[in-house]
Amino acid sequence: MLVLLALSAALAEAPDVVVTGTRVEQDPHDVARSITVIEEQDPTDRDLPELLEQAPGVHMQLTNRGSGAPFLRGQVGPQNLVLVDGLAHNLSTYRTGPNQYLAVVDPFGDRIEIVRGPSSVLYGNGAMGGVIHVQSQPIGTGARLRATGTAASADASAGGRFLADLGNDTVGGRIGASS
Repeated sequence: MLVLLALSAALAEAPDVVVTGTRVEQDPHDVARSITVIEEQDPTDRDLPELLEQAPGVHMQLTNRGSGAPFLRGQVGPQNLVLVDGLAHNLSTYRTGPNQYLAVVDPFGDRIEIVRGPSSVLYGNGAMGGVIHVQSQPIGTGARLRATGTAASADASAGGRFLADLGNDTVGGRIGASS
């Protein structure tokens, strides 16, 4: 019992790890890049553009609820790479200039890593301004259900999210919906 308590205390004090900046796990203070990590999100900040706008060096062109175009180091559109769980969300075939493709990314991502500055050497020509990496919580073994909801009286809005995970040691799956 004492060993488990000591192990959980050690894990709680473990430093954060950043993967997006160099594609290998590193302490965020040792990375030679300008990186911001957004983790525990306030449930009232339910759209991704408003959440990204709070990060230093990220400017957003907000057009309507849930949509926005990020500007990183003066670059916009396909010059900024958006990754969702490591897969490219935007492509060079997307229209240039400000686009609203963040509206289709799940706003309840569990972790967001933002790398500001040219990252084309690691990620290709779509990362001239930087990289925004939205990461979901890994699927564990067993079954898990999660449901969250938000409501605001200021703009008479409401939203929610439902996730169901099912997995074992070799394969797993997730299904969800949000509004």
